[in-house]
Amino acid sequence: MPSTVVLDASFVMAVFVPHPKASLAQTILDSLNAANASLVAPTLLLYEVTSGIQKLSHFGRISTAQAAAAFALAEQFRVSLITPDFSLARRALIWSQRLQRASAYDSFYLALAEERGCDLWTAGSRLSNAAKTSWVRLLQ
Repeated sequence: MPSTVVLDASFVMAVFVPHPKASLAQTILDSLNAANASLVAPTLLLYEVTSGIQKLSHFGRISTAQAAAAFALAEQFRVSLITPDFSLARRALIWSQRLQRASAYDSFYLALAEERGCDLWTAGSRLSNAAKTSWVRLLQ
């Protein structure tokens, strides 16, 4: 099991909110924690998880109470948030151009995993399919 792993917002959300792969996400997270893996993500994770929980609540997919409970769980999540610098942003820009993406959000996770030489776990099949690398791991 790798010593460092990048988790993206889609994977983290699968742990805290109703998701078809929630039990699998929790099993993987438990394995990573048991292996004492260092879980990292760009600070963008905080914005995306907050926004994701709010969207689910706003559109009635979860209640306000469920949103508050999900956020409370997210607050306890053991992940080190990495503040991007221009070097990481440059890598994200290159990934965005390579994947022909209009935005760079997902690319920050790719850039961080590439920089750290580690796996990236995602629940996003679009990201996994586009990246076409062995170190982007899809929750499936």
